[in-house]
Amino acid sequence: MTRAAGLGVRGLTVRFGDTVAVDAVDLDLAPGEILALLGASGSGKSSLLRGIAGLEPLAAGSVTWAGEEVRGIPVHERGFGVMFQDGQLFPHRDVGGNVAYGVHRLPRADRDRRVRELLDLVGLAGYEKRAITSLSGGQAQRVALARSLAPHPRLLLLDEPLSALDRALREHLVGVLRSTLKATETTAIYVTHDQDEAFAVADRVAVLIDGRIARIGTPSDVWRSPASPAVATFLGYATLLTPDQARDLGWPLDRPLDGQVVAVGPDGLVPTGDARGVAVPVLEQIDRRGYVAIRVTLPHGAAAWLKAPGRIEEPTLRVTLDPAHCAVVATDA
Repeated sequence: MTRAAGLGVRGLTVRFGDTVAVDAVDLDLAPGEILALLGASGSGKSSLLRGIAGLEPLAAGSVTWAGEEVRGIPVHERGFGVMFQDGQLFPHRDVGGNVAYGVHRLPRADRDRRVRELLDLVGLAGYEKRAITSLSGGQAQRVALARSLAPHPRLLLLDEPLSALDRALREHLVGVLRSTLKATETTAIYVTHDQDEAFAVADRVAVLIDGRIARIGTPSDVWRSPASPAVATFLGYATLLTPDQARDLGWPLDRPLDGQVVAVGPDGLVPTGDARGVAVPVLEQIDRRGYVAIRVTLPHGAAAWLKAPGRIEEPTLRVTLDPAHCAVVATDA
């Protein structure tokens, strides 16, 4: 579906010498929508973002906003904002001075009002006079977000903005970030390698593999229907089973698997607790928060992990598949 009112990307290609970093990507983004570009290191996600921003020269393709080409427009005149991993705050300015940087031409009263409004949105009300050097990493990134939003960018591009922070702080700030983007009705592209982060922040997720979009859709659709073995593996479906292997582990007979494989999710292989299922050797047990991770050998020889409430005393464990936590994907996708 074409979203002419927002961002349009057609055939965008970025090369570094003979290396194709982004390969003829097409995508559309509606006003106010948040899209996550999700992929492993080297998948092309940051190169795609930088190509849209104008920070990398395009080998081919077009970038439009509201149907108008922006490829020939200088970066600072596109109306796009960019937020990087390190925030790039000015240490010689206080918090208020950093947020006000992009709106310095506004009358002072309007500028101060905008600064207060954004600091309140990101949970830093009253921080205007704080020194940048006194902030924690999480506070600094919230200031960077407020500064990026101050000029009302028509598109905000965020390149791994939380990756330098610890997981607990990232999990908190990703919620702050999404709520702030939604409150300001900001159209945004968010680059990350973290699946949980992408699914939490975005309206849609685009999975990049080798410079191409391998799957795009809502977080729920992408997870439940990853479309290919490569996407499933990247998303955390650790084991891929042929139809015969899946049937041996209890896949329902009334669910056909012709030309497809079963991708087993983190909760897709479960202990039965009784005589049902298949007995498999226990290889390893690791205590986790609230459960035990158990590595077993499946009948076809592959190792797999499952979760159990406690340690297993026996050398074998009976297991079966839970179709609700598996995905079916075509082998030729």
